[in-house]
Amino acid sequence: MKNLKAAAKDLRARGWKPEGRSVEIPPGPCYVFKDPSGNPLGIFENARPGLVDQAFGGSDRRGAKG
Repeated sequence: MKNLKAAAKDLRARGWKPEGRSVEIPPGPCYVFKDPSGNPLGIFENARPGLVDQAFGGSDRRGAKG
């Protein structure tokens, strides 16, 4: 998502409970919420697109080229 802070603010306004502060994951900052029924949801801002593919050799995890 493009604006994680705005999305987190909107979820809180709708009764979702944050599970602490944001944390960093490889693609970018992440929040974990629970909805009013207690179901978890993680949201993150893709601040570093392509990082995971670059680090792990793309979608082919066996390392084959081309």
